[in-house]
Parts: sequence; C-alpha cells; structure tokens
Amino acid sequence: MDSTDLGALGPYDQFDGLAPLHARERGMPRLHPYGPVGPGRAVTPGGGRLTLESDAVHHRVTLDHLGCEAQTTEEKNAAFRRIARGAEAHCLLAGCTHPARHADDNVYRLFEVPLGALEPTAFVRMILAVELGDFGPGEKFARAAETVINSDR
Repeated sequence: MDSTDLGALGPYDQFDGLAPLHARERGMPRLHPYGPVGPGRAVTPGGGRLTLESDAVHHRVTLDHLGCEAQTTEEKNAAFRRIARGAEAHCLLAGCTHPARHADDNVYRLFEVPLGALEPTAFVRMILAVELGDFGPGEKFARAAETVINSDR
C-alpha cells in the first residue's frame, strides 16, 4: 500500500495498482462480482467507486475510475459505451424523453436504466465484468437492445 498526500484533498492510499482511495473511502463496502448490490456507494473489484441510486423512473449507476489507468483502456471505454447505448435503448422503449445521460470521459461514467427494464444487480454485474476483462455480458446486452430497437422500426 502506498500513500500519497494531495494537500487539501488529503491522503490517498493505493492498493496493488488499483485506483487510489481517499481516507474516507477506505471504509466503503467492497462489491463482489457475484454478490448482492444495493443502493449506495461501494468500491468495485477493479478499483472503481460505484454509486447506485433509484428515483421514480430510473436506476442511476455512477462509476468512476479516478487514477486507474487499467480501467480506461480504449477497449473498456468502447465496452462501457455499448452498455450505455443499450441502456439508452431501453429508455427509448420505455418512452423516456430525457437526453441521454451517459457521461464518458474515460474516468467518470454515468448510466441510467429505466425501472423494470433490467434489475440493478444484473446491470452492475455487467459493468463489473467489463472491469475484470469479460466483455461478453455487456456485448450480449447491447446486441439484444439493438435487436429490440430495430424490430420496433
């Protein structure tokens, strides 16, 4: 474990090459790729921070990989974009009229999935699979969403 003091931001600790965690983040729960997923904030197996929130219409999943170059490769960015497009397709099917809410700056990602379209645990597991290098579940989800959208036309 290495510690870095970033002045006003405080100390960050890095474990085994994963994204550095702020002192207040060290106590956050750790997600297991096959474990339960609930609302709130947790550290992912790939070193990201994941926040799951729900409102009356959507599940909102925010994932950031601040300081973790292993999670910002072009291959992973493309996989996250495809998952986001699949989620946006579900929004279209649900009749949502909001603009797409996917942010992709290679570090901070935001996804929205309409309630009832996909259970949050399944969606989060897709994201965790990408973090760990398994692109299959996300590709399957994206292809299925494209098929449904194309059949509606």
